[in-house]
Amino acid sequence: MRDVACAVVLVAAALAAIVSALGVLRSRTPFAALHASGVANVLVPPAALVAVVIQTGFGLSTVGMLVLAVTLVLGAPIACHALAAAEHRRAPR
Repeated sequence: MRDVACAVVLVAAALAAIVSALGVLRSRTPFAALHASGVANVLVPPAALVAVVIQTGFGLSTVGMLVLAVTLVLGAPIACHALAAAEHRRAPR
């Protein structure tokens, strides 16, 4: 039962990543690409954390995955803002 629940969560995370990647590919501007990549930045790390918790239970691996997920979720908007600011400065007006 744990394997099935873990697989469902990971498939949902993979679908979110695929939708995000398609959005990046179809975007016309760099800013739209950054916006589309936000789906994967916000949904995939917590889903991976949930999958680890389902599969292994609470333990040391959960703590490590929690630190990684929090770092990714909090760091992604900062990196996105830095990329958008650099593109805004570079783009001709």
